[in-house]
Amino acid sequence: MEAKSLRALIVDDLPESRTAILERVDVLGHESDMASCVEEARKLLGKNDYDYVVLDLQIPNRKGGPDMIEYGMNFINEIIAEHTYMAIVVVTAHGKTYSHVVEVMGKSPLVRYAPKPFTNDSEPNLTKMIREALEKAEEYRRAGLLPCALSNSRKKQKTGTGLDMPCAKNSVFM
Repeated sequence: MEAKSLRALIVDDLPESRTAILERVDVLGHESDMASCVEEARKLLGKNDYDYVVLDLQIPNRKGGPDMIEYGMNFINEIIAEHTYMAIVVVTAHGKTYSHVVEVMGKSPLVRYAPKPFTNDSEPNLTKMIREALEKAEEYRRAGLLPCALSNSRKKQKTGTGLDMPCAKNSVFM
C-alpha cells in the first residue's frame, strides 16, 4: 500500500511567489493547488482535503482587489476554527507585518513563519517551516489534543467556573 501524498494549498497573489512556493512543495514530494486570493482559497478548501496551507499574509480577498494584512489574518482565523489540524505556514516580504506574524503564531501551535524572498540558506527557510508545521500537526492529532488558543475557536467548553472557554476538552492552551 502506498503512503498518501501530502497536499498543500498555496495562497499568494503574486505569480512569481506562487511559483517559488510550488518549487519547494514539489521538492518535498507534495501535491498542491494554488489560489491568488482568499475567495479562491475558500472554494478550494471547501472541495478538497489539504494537509497544510502556505499563505501570504498580505493577500486580496477577491481577485484584483487590494491586498491587506487583515484579509490574511481573518482567513487564518477561519482555517484554525474550521480545520482543527491544518498546519499553516505564513509567508510575507513586508517587515512591517512582523507584529501580525507574532499575533498569528500565538493563535495556534501549528502556525509557522517563513520570510520572503525564499532562499535555501535563509533562516527559517520555507521547506523547514513546512516540515515543522506538519510534524506539530501530526503530534497533536495523534495525542488527540486540540491546538487552539484562548481567543480563536468557535467551540466553547463549560469550565465549571461559570466561564466559557474556547476549544473543547483536551485542548492545549498557549
